[in-house]
Amino acid sequence: MAVQLSASIILSTLGVLVASDNISNKHMVKSSSDSGVCFYGATAERVLNILATGKFITVEHAVRKPKDCSDLDPHHDLSGVYRIYPNTGNGFKVYCDMKTDGGRWTVLIRRMDGSQDFNKKWIEYENGFGNLNREFWLGDALAPTHNGMRFTTSDQDNDNWNKNCALHGKKVGGWWFNACDSACFTLSYANNKKGLTGENVIQWSTWKDSQFSLKYAVMMIRRI
Repeated sequence: MAVQLSASIILSTLGVLVASDNISNKHMVKSSSDSGVCFYGATAERVLNILATGKFITVEHAVRKPKDCSDLDPHHDLSGVYRIYPNTGNGFKVYCDMKTDGGRWTVLIRRMDGSQDFNKKWIEYENGFGNLNREFWLGDALAPTHNGMRFTTSDQDNDNWNKNCALHGKKVGGWWFNACDSACFTLSYANNKKGLTGENVIQWSTWKDSQFSLKYAVMMIRRI
């Protein structure tokens, strides 16, 4: 009878499978407990067979070509960088948050340490920039409008003010400005310390009325 391991068995025995290549005398393994993990019955026989032959199955994600992070399984897939395929083609990499509120979030923008300069032109926001494991702007985040506001950068003024909000004061980041903003995640990162006014730092003034830079800020989307 052909033996086919289920995904749950593969996952539960992964530590044994990875270690099996390092066992020099596989023929001397008499029990699955020799590996430090105990199995019984049919499962034990399968594990012993794998240890003896060195053959194992590579664990893959639940969906081989996810359209976005919503297709991932929060029970098996960890937060990290994944390649998604929203359309035909080679796809592109995104960061998936698999912990917050049930997971499966595609992260559009993240600020966490001030490592990334967000003083960029329109084309750079359109293409995306940064380190997906730290601070970044995902190119697909550049929606034409957000809450009725159009996106503005230092070289493309689309806001509702008679000047360019991206150039007002010390502002340097692109955003869906009105005239100008009460929340903006692309401005200066000040490590949550005083020094810059709320008009020049990562802020959400209608939430906390803070004159400090937000220490951590993300925008994420998930299919319902």
